[in-house]
Amino acid sequence: MQELARWKIRPVSFGDLEGRVYDLERDVVPIQSPMLLGTLKTYFEPPSQDWNYQVLFNIPQQKSEELLAEMKNRRPFLSGIIGKAYPKSAVMINKEKFPQISRMHAFIAKDKKKGIYIADLASTNGTYIAGEKINPEMPRELQDEEIISLGGLKDDCAKFKVYEAIKRIYALFVGVDNKNAFSKYIKDELNCMNACFKTLDLRYASKILEGEDATEENIFAELEKAQNLPNDAAFILYYTAHGLPDAITTADKTINIDKAVLTEYLNAIAAKKVVIIDSCYAAGGWENLDMNEGMYYFSSRETEDSYWGAFSIPLIEEIVDMIGSKKVIDTKSINIEKIKHNLKVGGKLQTPVRTGFKTVVF
Repeated sequence: MQELARWKIRPVSFGDLEGRVYDLERDVVPIQSPMLLGTLKTYFEPPSQDWNYQVLFNIPQQKSEELLAEMKNRRPFLSGIIGKAYPKSAVMINKEKFPQISRMHAFIAKDKKKGIYIADLASTNGTYIAGEKINPEMPRELQDEEIISLGGLKDDCAKFKVYEAIKRIYALFVGVDNKNAFSKYIKDELNCMNACFKTLDLRYASKILEGEDATEENIFAELEKAQNLPNDAAFILYYTAHGLPDAITTADKTINIDKAVLTEYLNAIAAKKVVIIDSCYAAGGWENLDMNEGMYYFSSRETEDSYWGAFSIPLIEEIVDMIGSKKVIDTKSINIEKIKHNLKVGGKLQTPVRTGFKTVVF
C-alpha cells in the first residue's frame, strides 16, 4: 500500500491511569500506510529519555512481516480485514506510562476509494471515534478532523486528530498604499508570499491586486470566485493596506471596505481559509467572522498601529522555513509567539494576533 500523502495525523493528548493528561499538540505527520498504533513492546527499542510516543517510518521489511504475522496469529478472525497490510509506519506509545494501550491496538490503512479507515485489533480497552466504540470486525472510515481515542473515552486515553491535506490552493494577494510611501515594499511582499506557496507540490493559482488594481470591485470579484472553491481546497487571503478600526483601504482614496462586508464575503467561502491582514487596527471589526472555518492572522490588535513589513516579513520567513525543511505545512504551528517576541525586542509597539479553530494542512 502506498503512502497516503494527503492524510496526516496529529497526537493531541495522552492521559494516564492516575488522571494526568499530557497535552501534546505536536507536529502533524503524514500517514504512511498501513500505520500501526500501540505500545509495540519488544518490537522496537524505546527512546532512552523520558517519552510519551515515537513515530516510526519506513519499517524494515523483515520487521514488517513479523508484525503482520503476529497481528494475524493473535487475531485470526481479522485476517480478512488485515490482508497483506504489512505495516510501513507506526506510533509506538510508552507502555509504562499508558498501560491501557494494547501492544497492538489499532491500525490505519488505505481503502479502495482512496480514503482511509481504522481497524481495532481487538484491543483490551477499545478504539473510539466520535464517541462510539469501533467493532473489531467492522473497520471504520475516517473523516477529516475526526478524533481517534485509544483506550477509552475519558482523559485516560490517547487521542489523535486526523487531517486530510489540502489538494489545491487559490490565493488572493492584495496590497495598496494610497499614500505611495511604501508601494515598492508592498509589491515585493506580495511577490515573495506568492513565490512561497508556488513551491508547494499542489495545484496552485493566485491573483495579485496591487496598487491601482486593488479596487473594491476587483477585490470583491476575486472573493466571489473563491466562493466556488470546493471543501477540499484552501483559500488564502493576504491583504496589506492602511487600516481603520472598522475598515481597510483600497486603491481609491475615497473608498474603504467595511470589515463587516468583507466578513460576509469570507464567511460565504466553503473552502478552508487562511486570512492574513496586515494593517493598523488589524484585529478590530471582525465580530461576525466565522472562526470555525479558518485560521486568521492579524498584524496588530484592534487598538494598535502596524508598521509596514514588521509582521509580514517574519511571517513569510516562517512559511519559507517550513517549506524548506519539508515539514508538513500546518497553519496552527506557525510560531506567532516568536514573531511577537521579535517585534517587542525590535521596539515595535504592535502585537500580532492569531485566532480561528480550523487548522489548514498542506
